[in-house]
Amino acid sequence: MRFSVAHDVVTYLFAGLGLLALHLGGTFSPGFSALLVLGFFGSTLLRGERIASRRYSNAITVALGAALVVQGLRAIFFEPFFPMAIEFAALLQLSRLAHRKRAADYKQIAGLSILHLVAATVLYRDLSYAALFGAYVVVTPWMLGLTQVREALEGQYADPEKNDAHDEKLAAVLARPGWVGPGFFVGTAALSLFLVAVTVTLFLAFPRVSGGFLGLRGGAGGSVTGFGEDVSLGGFGTIRTDRRVVVRLMPASDEPLPLPIVLRGTSFDRYEQGRWLRTDTPAERASLARAPLGLARMASPEPPRRITVVSELGDEPVLLVPEGTVRIERTRDAAGGAVDQVELRPGVDLRAIGAASVRRYDVFVAADAEPREAEDLARYLVLPDGMERVARLAREIAGEESRPLAVARAIERHLSGGAYAYTLDQVSVDDVDPVEHFLFVRRAGHCEYFSTAMVLMLRALGVPARNVTGFVGGRFNEYGGYYAVQQGDAHSWVEAYVDGRFVRFDPTPPSRDAVGIDDGLLTSLQAFVDSLRMHWYENVVGYDFQKQRALFQAIKGLSRARSTHAEPEPRAELAFDGARTPLLVLALLLGLGLGAVLVLRRVRRKGPAETPAEVRLLLSLEARALSLGAARVESETPLEWVARLEAEGAPFAAVIARGVEAYLALRYGGAPDREARLEAMREAVDALARLGRQGANWK
Repeated sequence: MRFSVAHDVVTYLFAGLGLLALHLGGTFSPGFSALLVLGFFGSTLLRGERIASRRYSNAITVALGAALVVQGLRAIFFEPFFPMAIEFAALLQLSRLAHRKRAADYKQIAGLSILHLVAATVLYRDLSYAALFGAYVVVTPWMLGLTQVREALEGQYADPEKNDAHDEKLAAVLARPGWVGPGFFVGTAALSLFLVAVTVTLFLAFPRVSGGFLGLRGGAGGSVTGFGEDVSLGGFGTIRTDRRVVVRLMPASDEPLPLPIVLRGTSFDRYEQGRWLRTDTPAERASLARAPLGLARMASPEPPRRITVVSELGDEPVLLVPEGTVRIERTRDAAGGAVDQVELRPGVDLRAIGAASVRRYDVFVAADAEPREAEDLARYLVLPDGMERVARLAREIAGEESRPLAVARAIERHLSGGAYAYTLDQVSVDDVDPVEHFLFVRRAGHCEYFSTAMVLMLRALGVPARNVTGFVGGRFNEYGGYYAVQQGDAHSWVEAYVDGRFVRFDPTPPSRDAVGIDDGLLTSLQAFVDSLRMHWYENVVGYDFQKQRALFQAIKGLSRARSTHAEPEPRAELAFDGARTPLLVLALLLGLGLGAVLVLRRVRRKGPAETPAEVRLLLSLEARALSLGAARVESETPLEWVARLEAEGAPFAAVIARGVEAYLALRYGGAPDREARLEAMREAVDALARLGRQGANWK
């Protein structure tokens, strides 16, 4: 097969797999898919001098720039950013296919195709993705190997003066047969499939035993402030612009979660000089593996909604729970990273014991949840010394009202109604309490200041209240199918004891929503990257014994579904239990190894490709010249060899020149009169042989 043909076939196969992966991801409209098909097959007709034309290259550049502008405008005004970016990536691939001239262009085609596969990892969730990936495994070494060979041939035979223009000599070299044969394709495919099969087998046979859902300790990134034993005013609320995803929520059903999502973290009961602390109280310990831990009662018989929470809060062991959580259970989806041992302190302060930095657990949420709390309320009435001015302001706001709910609503309206501004700017104060400075001097702050001020004013009026930190926000990640909560969604609010239970109040002004993370292009890109990360950790790092068992059960169920018998199959026919798994793995490895050996032996039997006649004759010519004292130096090309002999005055240089001229015409010129050229080489060899028999040696 001609090298140029083989390389183009493999290139289009490789690029086609990437475009097919994007198409199956469901982001392309029928019209755009039809455009891709036309452009893909139409570009196969373009080659040689037409592609090398400068006018053609300029037209491709202008068309690609126009496509970029159109897609950009669509992303800004009409459509989501990421689908538009995917479409442009496909158009970019078409432009490369229609402009394939040198090895660098083929490398770009390969790189774009790999990026398309990465995008399809998120967009395409069907099981047949495995077949698509298997095709990539086979074609990738072909593409990379042939592109490397092309680059080497260009380095040796391309005319540097041609630059991007059509190079007839290089084209003739690439069009010659013999550069690549069936053995290359069969051998590389067999080796690739064997290595992938062994890797997948080992991966499935030996699941992860420890390390947690999102990998090793420390993989969760930096710690999140605001959930420890204490929190100082001025630090928690300033992370509003932080985009790092710290919590992911995966509902068991397709029903969307109401936004914003409220995730409760830690409650604080003691305020001292600008700092909130938690009183050390006895904790209730529980094992989720034995039984769920109830947090609230339900007023209706409707079943609660199950949500899997993946919390990535670094070294803080707090367990975040959505508002309305009835109970918490050990996750059903994975053993790695699952929370088991927990402790519950008064104030609904829930923490994991001995868990990794990333935790996974299930919560059950109901709209009518009633928290089960029976604790001493006295600690929620403690007011620090020096709060007289704050107490007077609280009485002014409440007026004649004494009912706890009405008092709380009045204070909440006063703080959030516009008299105070929301800001992330920090001001250091030493002589007065930060809350007094916030209420009477600066009249601006972030959520911690608003919630602290409301708690202290409620306590001054005899209403038990506590400061709570958590998250309020969240965005649905359409690529991963889960809800992501970012570090910037961290928030602080108030829980006041009203009508026999704690009720949430949020005195922070609505202007908080205007300060923080913008929903722009970067947000969409971050969502895509985070979904890739989730796929990796979910299916690779998080692959454990439970996932292994589920996989084998799925295979078993598929086998039964295909059976035509009405009666269930006996268990012994396909029992993927722990005792038999090592034997199955060993048998599979032996089978794969035997198959690879047979394929390699078959390829080896064919032996190396037959050396072309002109190459054998050139070697004979060099051997005869060596006996006459006219050896060819290893670093010399045939033409340089002839030029040196002529310069040195060798009497038979003309004979060698005729042989070399015929060799070059046969090897690189694509000469139609092959037999005549071969005969010219034979005559040159015979002439040198006669001189050798005569004992000639010009030196």
